[in-house]
Amino acid sequence: MALTGWKEVEVGVQEPRYHVPAYASLPNRMSDRHRRRAESSRAMLVYEVSVNDARVAWKEGQSRPFVQVYADAETGEPIAILPAFAMRGGAQPAPRPFVWEGRWRVGSVEGVVEPTEAEATKANVGREVCLAQGGRRVLARYDGKTGLLTVGEGPDARSGRPDRTLGRALARAKSPRSFPMKPPRGTTPQKG
Repeated sequence: MALTGWKEVEVGVQEPRYHVPAYASLPNRMSDRHRRRAESSRAMLVYEVSVNDARVAWKEGQSRPFVQVYADAETGEPIAILPAFAMRGGAQPAPRPFVWEGRWRVGSVEGVVEPTEAEATKANVGREVCLAQGGRRVLARYDGKTGLLTVGEGPDARSGRPDRTLGRALARAKSPRSFPMKPPRGTTPQKG
């Protein structure tokens, strides 16, 4: 989620495959080890991870925004991202509103979140946490003082209160790491 900026994603991972890490033309975070392998055309095990924008409902024959992330199978760290959605063009379907339903997981702890309208517009309160539901991941903000969990910002924000078990897990959860990418070779970073 830190790679895409999307707050709600669905993730699909394939078995690792051998790739030559020749990703310099993509947004990447290749290390010297990856560059040496690419320069000598030596393959390494790489996971291909499809990350879909889960806010957009998928219907047969329609596309939805997604990216392909290449992760080092040895370290699990993302090393490059293929922004496939940006290559397709055309109109994208409108995102669907987020709803708190079903059971959510933080680490190995599972629980439910009761939707609430309270403070829904204060999305920047608290720290970022990641919740999972099957292959779906949601980046939310958890305010330990109020016990409020919020996804989104402004009028699109959706808040809820986790049950006691999930609330304790959220209070202990670490914020997700960011993975800044280097711009593709031959481009200059945009300011903004």
